[in-house]
Amino acid sequence: MTALHRVLVSTKKLLVIGGIFFLILLFSPLLFGFSKSLKESFFSTPPKPPTVEFGKVQKILFIQNKFQNEVTNTSYIIDTLSGTLPNLPDRVSVYKLMSNSPTLFSLQRAEKKVAKLGFPAKGISLSETLYQWNDQTTLKRKLVFDIISSHFDLTSSFLKDSTVLEKKPYLLNEQASNMSKALFNQLALPLDDIDQKKTKITNFSMVNNDLVPSISISDTDIIRVDFFQKDIDKLPIVYPNPPFSSTYTLIAGGDSNGQIVEAHYHHYSIDKTSATYPIITSSEAIAKLQNRKAYIASYNGIDTEIKIKDIFLSYYLGVEDQQMLLPIIVFQGTNGFFAYVPAVKNEWVQK
Repeated sequence: MTALHRVLVSTKKLLVIGGIFFLILLFSPLLFGFSKSLKESFFSTPPKPPTVEFGKVQKILFIQNKFQNEVTNTSYIIDTLSGTLPNLPDRVSVYKLMSNSPTLFSLQRAEKKVAKLGFPAKGISLSETLYQWNDQTTLKRKLVFDIISSHFDLTSSFLKDSTVLEKKPYLLNEQASNMSKALFNQLALPLDDIDQKKTKITNFSMVNNDLVPSISISDTDIIRVDFFQKDIDKLPIVYPNPPFSSTYTLIAGGDSNGQIVEAHYHHYSIDKTSATYPIITSSEAIAKLQNRKAYIASYNGIDTEIKIKDIFLSYYLGVEDQQMLLPIIVFQGTNGFFAYVPAVKNEWVQK
């Protein structure tokens, strides 16, 4: 074998080895991915458990209402689009809610705020944090204000005042919304996390001293404006009286083209601090509903059989003091039916 022939043979071997090495480099990611997928098929890696960093969370305290007794003899039928219960995740984030600390100037700041609404300087103490202000106008307004949280309820005697209702509040939706936001801004109350697209305008007529949904604008005596907070982790926030919010106003006509005769502000700012918690399944939730262990938030019918049209995860914000934003499972059905079931598993809820 000549020297030249030996060089050619060695060169061919090097080219073959190099080609094999190149192919290994080229296809190794695919081989690694395939082997990993094959391993997961037979020996799947279990997900990390929920963090539950806050320990046991507080129990949700739902307000008492008339609906709990009205549906004691009802049955429920799943009538969703799929005809089945949804597959819910096994965990949901729980968030802390921001809170204000009392100071020596809490009352003074509250007095300055309510004075902007035309109330007298001094209020009546109802508790360490709650104060009430009254005015002597024809509306006989009453304001109950929490000097720490700034939650308040402004009411009046507009239902008994014919001069207020004799003129219609001919307002566009945007005008009614802006008038309501101006009231809250006047009191320096935060609305920065409000979803403007969700703002709900509802027209009501006065029928036998009661407010009922109006048929047309010309029949409208009261305009209700509800504000809703933005979704958290793509989950909506719901309140004690669906489909309404706990932050809203009522606008009447009266002597002007619109005046706010009632307003309520029960708003919580949500902290970014969160922890994940295990939640119950949709099967467990429907069992609680059927066993009368759900909170019936709303129902306008008299049927003994309620069709459940939608089931979804949500967050709940009540009017009571809350420290955390907690998940619930919502059942929405016919005739304005809404029911809430707390979602966090019982072993992680304070007794």
